[in-house]
Amino acid sequence: RPRLLEDEEPPQSQGFFLEARRDLHGRRVETRTYVANSAAGTLSRIAEEEGFDLIAIGPCYPGTMGRILLGSTGQGVMHGAAVPVAAAPRGWSEHHPRRIREIAVAWDGSPEASEALAGAERLARRESARLRLLTVDVRAATLPGVIGWEPLVPKSPDEVLAEGLATVAPDLDASGRCLDGGSIPAVIADYCDEDIDLVVVGSRGYGPLARVLVGSVATGLLHRAHCPVLVVPRPKVDVRSDPDGDPA
Repeated sequence: RPRLLEDEEPPQSQGFFLEARRDLHGRRVETRTYVANSAAGTLSRIAEEEGFDLIAIGPCYPGTMGRILLGSTGQGVMHGAAVPVAAAPRGWSEHHPRRIREIAVAWDGSPEASEALAGAERLARRESARLRLLTVDVRAATLPGVIGWEPLVPKSPDEVLAEGLATVAPDLDASGRCLDGGSIPAVIADYCDEDIDLVVVGSRGYGPLARVLVGSVATGLLHRAHCPVLVVPRPKVDVRSDPDGDPA
């Protein structure tokens, strides 16, 4: 189990805390240092035990301005956290000091995308931001959907988009866009290159329930996006009402 360093044990990372406090411009912040075998496991465990709303991680490698480039800790958190995980590109805060005004959601109508949209709606309401649902037309490609989910009767991209917009609360400013097919992460990243402040995507459609588990689209966005990416955990399933649900 991770051990929290006491106040009389000055952490070697104190210098990093001082820099973070300066960058947060006087906002109230609590700092802790843990001794543990796994940084990713410790972050995920503490976030779940204490009911955190979000884990935010940044790029770990120098250079490559405007890219996320997760290290081993970031990748570990992206595979198993029970709360949403956000990652920002290098230099984002320096070059984009504005608040969140435009939120894009990778939308394919799947349960995972619905969970992502619900999280994006909460953010949009809090930040008074606009929502943009993005659906990629992949009918000519071999991929079945944005995050690997396909209904029994495939719908057209316009129908999928219309159904998503119909679920958005009427008091929110929301619009949709069907993008031409190709590499789904690349198409979405290119669209979001200019004026999108945050891209929200769901976990892939299999694996542990109520956990973040990045699939190919989320991974591709993390490698290509020039804005922060928020990955939302898979939705919880009540196995009492769904006998086929996977409680794992």
